[in-house]
Amino acid sequence: MGILCLFGGTFNPVHNGHLAAARQAAARLYAEEIVFIPARVPPHKDTGNLASAHHRLAMLHLALAGVAAWSCSDIEIPRPPPSYTIDTVRAFRASHPQAVLNFLTGTDALRHLHLWKEIGALVRECTLVLLARPGFTPAIPPALAAVLTPDDTMRLTAAMLPIATPDISATRVRAMIRAGEDTTGLVPPPVADYIRTHRLYT
Repeated sequence: MGILCLFGGTFNPVHNGHLAAARQAAARLYAEEIVFIPARVPPHKDTGNLASAHHRLAMLHLALAGVAAWSCSDIEIPRPPPSYTIDTVRAFRASHPQAVLNFLTGTDALRHLHLWKEIGALVRECTLVLLARPGFTPAIPPALAAVLTPDDTMRLTAAMLPIATPDISATRVRAMIRAGEDTTGLVPPPVADYIRTHRLYT
């Protein structure tokens, strides 16, 4: 097994920004496989507009269809909530002991990384890759630096990966759906069809 990237998030819903980020990360990190992992219940996010894990997993399957090196995993869905990244990384480490393991997330996670379960262990057990949009200045918040060793802080800073992605957010997509606006170009067409069929986010 070579380089494996785990892409965690709520994917509420998965959109073209997620897919663009995955493509760029795969190219930059020489990843042989990317596994998208929807959280059942994220511990540090507002879950008021969270579609069920079943729906979010189904939308990921539709979005990733036809891309041989991409897949999605339901590993966090059967677990009692909330979903902890360190538990997921350790499970993949056990099942892929020879892999170079990366975990992808956005730089917006920096605001609450200090609250993540065993964040120091997570930084050491995988490469925690923070996907940074253009204009982002790499900086570790004081609250996070306070719970990491200097070596862990250096490791996390070095793993920030600048990427250029469309200016799309799941929050914006959900707001547009509630307002009855057209989301063409923001989400894959099969995902848009699924959202309409199941009347999600209305």
